[in-house]
Amino acid sequence: MAPADPFPLAPGAFDEDLAAIHAQALAPRLDPGLPWLIAMGRAAAVGAGRNPSLHDLGCGDGRWMAAAQAAQFRVTGLDLSPACTALARARGLRPATMDAARAPMPAVDLVTALGWALAYLDAAGRPALDTVARRAGEILRPGAWLIFDLPDPAVLPPDDAAEGPGWRYAARSLRIGDTLARETETERLVDGRPRLRRARRLLAAPAPEAVLALLERAGFEARPLDRWGDHPLPAGSVGYAARRKG
Repeated sequence: MAPADPFPLAPGAFDEDLAAIHAQALAPRLDPGLPWLIAMGRAAAVGAGRNPSLHDLGCGDGRWMAAAQAAQFRVTGLDLSPACTALARARGLRPATMDAARAPMPAVDLVTALGWALAYLDAAGRPALDTVARRAGEILRPGAWLIFDLPDPAVLPPDDAAEGPGWRYAARSLRIGDTLARETETERLVDGRPRLRRARRLLAAPAPEAVLALLERAGFEARPLDRWGDHPLPAGSVGYAARRKG
């Protein structure tokens, strides 16, 4: 009998331990880029006579949604992980627990998908990116923005680690053809006992040229980014800002 895989394949949805650790240690890393995202949403709503609107795909614990709401945005969002949406609801938000590739797209000023949210492969080996880009092109108003990031096919993300009271986290990335495998190990105190979990999640890492061509076909003018405003993206990530033509 073959030995068990120490990093079994897992769905893109985060389990409760990874969701909790992500909220404590990883999501705050995005904070320096949030003012730029807020400015992009406000610019898209100029002249509309209303507050700007945000739809966040892969909202996690709702940190970005809450910041946008505090900036007077009308906010909606979703995440595939029930553990993540439970954390977001604890903030007073109302995200849906849904797959971004199957969820309806509201006509908002700004759609975001941060932290590789559109890159995770489903059971059929497909990322949500293609479906989301096409649907956004059909629904969004001219001038609205679709902003997201993906794994960089040319740069392997560095190993990552963090720890705090009652938990620790480690991650590494492996290249498997044109797919990125992200292996995570979490240990967290639950009912006074440490719980260890290991998982491997697969992500698409398309070439920027292919992503830009996809966005062009969907009706967007797009450019790749290495930062959100003045805040550099992590090594191994490529950002995209796509403006609906019109």
